[in-house]
Amino acid sequence: AIIKTITLVNSHTANVNANIYLKKFGSVSRRIFPKDQTIVIGNKAFSSEEYTLGAGDAIEGDASVAAVVDFVISGIEET
Repeated sequence: AIIKTITLVNSHTANVNANIYLKKFGSVSRRIFPKDQTIVIGNKAFSSEEYTLGAGDAIEGDASVAAVVDFVISGIEET
């Protein structure tokens, strides 16, 4: 799969810091967003950097407040 865009939206009543990682199968997680990316109340963080995912690869994330960052990951799958 090829990830085309990643969008994070802050639905909290305060600013939130978020991190996004790419974890290749059998490897360690690598940060693909700036460390502790601040997302202002009601705003979004966006990346149009392309990433290629193989079998067993994963996109991971965390935030300074649980369950308040919504996300959309868009891309295509090639067979």
